[in-house]
Amino acid sequence: MTKRELILLTTTILFASTTAGLVLQGKLHHGPRPGFEHGPDGKKGPRPDFFAMMDTNKDGFVTRDEMTAHQTKRLEEMFATVDTDKDGRLTKDEMDKGRELMRAKWKAKMEAERKAAETAPAAPAPVPAQ
Repeated sequence: MTKRELILLTTTILFASTTAGLVLQGKLHHGPRPGFEHGPDGKKGPRPDFFAMMDTNKDGFVTRDEMTAHQTKRLEEMFATVDTDKDGRLTKDEMDKGRELMRAKWKAKMEAERKAAETAPAAPAPVPAQ
């Protein structure tokens, strides 16, 4: 066995044993990302309550008007947060600070999802097809 083959074999064994250890400890989560569970049709997508939140008249459809109203509300909330002097206009400084604020909120949300995934029970091993 050459030195290169020995290094490759050692690296492969180390990687496999580390991954197996993480799986056994439940620290390697292979389930759906929180908020992106599988829907009734088995496809990944936004959680059902997101659809329900936009379907304001509860008819089972999201119309262009409902989606526009939802997005407009979100944009108005973001604008109000970033417009710190409440003059109805954004300066470059307000936009820069707002972008940093939104980035910090996004990072906090991703960290919370990561922690939730770490503490979630490990997904059951898939059953091999026969």
